[in-house]
Amino acid sequence: MKRNQIKTLVMAAVCIALGILLPQVFMRNQQLGTIFLPMHLPVLLCGILCGWHYGGFCGIIVPLICTFLFGRPPIFPTAVAMCLELGAYGVVSGLCVKKWNLPLSLFLAMVSGRLVNGIANAVLLGFSGGTYTIQIFFMSSVVYGLPGVASQFILIPLVVVGLKKAGIFSERCEIVG
Repeated sequence: MKRNQIKTLVMAAVCIALGILLPQVFMRNQQLGTIFLPMHLPVLLCGILCGWHYGGFCGIIVPLICTFLFGRPPIFPTAVAMCLELGAYGVVSGLCVKKWNLPLSLFLAMVSGRLVNGIANAVLLGFSGGTYTIQIFFMSSVVYGLPGVASQFILIPLVVVGLKKAGIFSERCEIVG
């Protein structure tokens, strides 16, 4: 294994660990977790830092590990929909950051993931006799998540810049333009 491959594997493992641990900080107040989206940050970072395939894997595995270790999120439909949503975040952020700047890549990843989550919830809840309306989608994916989205647009570029300055991350990742 080459040095860069080992560095990428370690970075992906750290992102997975953060994806499992950060939500536990918010477990005391679940509403804060819903607002600040602590599982999303490490997955987006993993896609950006490690590539689309690692980001996608991180996004799929993190909600499952949290469900099996801590019982949250509930497996159906929440964890299943989150696996698809976070998987999309990881894949899209990893693909887009190679072509566009970081803010645009984050925006495209967030929109893609939320659309995947909305479709997944509509399908999964439809199978179980539940309903998932456009109003529910808008409130849960847009309104309640705005503080988390804002924190992602602030924290992720700061982490990427810090890792670049520390010499840990040197791939092409433009912060702006």
